[in-house]
Amino acid sequence: MILLMLLESGIAAVFANDGAALVVTPIVVHFLQKNGVEEKVPFLLATELMADAASVPFVVSNLVNVVSATYFHISFLSHARVTFLPYVVSTLTTIGVVFLLYGRELKGSYLIGGEEV
Repeated sequence: MILLMLLESGIAAVFANDGAALVVTPIVVHFLQKNGVEEKVPFLLATELMADAASVPFVVSNLVNVVSATYFHISFLSHARVTFLPYVVSTLTTIGVVFLLYGRELKGSYLIGGEEV
């Protein structure tokens, strides 16, 4: 679950938050179906929450970032420098909240690349 959320965090940083959700959701659904996971809500909620929480660090990560950086003439690097810490905090906080809410339901092992983890 943590690896999945970190993957989503990285994708949300590069793509817009809705784009990240659209890219990762079919992958997660396929992974869950392949592993026979019946409780899909924690995984899907985790990826969608992370898509919103992690769309901070770059100007291109979120439409609001694009509009505000353009309006206030903020450079890409200036924006990234200021928003890196909030990005890390929001990513870690989202992981923590998901595990607080669904930690008991996330038991078992899954196949990733033919290897059980």
